[in-house]
Amino acid sequence: MKNITLVFILVSVILYILYRKYDQLETWHPYLSCPFKNWETAPSSAVYYPQIIYQKPYKWPYRFESSYPVKHYRHYGQKY
Repeated sequence: MKNITLVFILVSVILYILYRKYDQLETWHPYLSCPFKNWETAPSSAVYYPQIIYQKPYKWPYRFESSYPVKHYRHYGQKY
């Protein structure tokens, strides 16, 4: 009787571990990309953000004087 119980518990633990492992697998789904209508695959957790093409600098049109690399006027928030 003890052997049957021990085997049952062992099999239950193994099945539970396999179930949890299978649940963590990443699944892939097809999607249609714009604007060329290409079919691609991506994980189900993929999130796409809109890409900002152009944005005016911070506090446009105010500028400040910068001396690096040469003396010039630069906008706030400009990274180069």
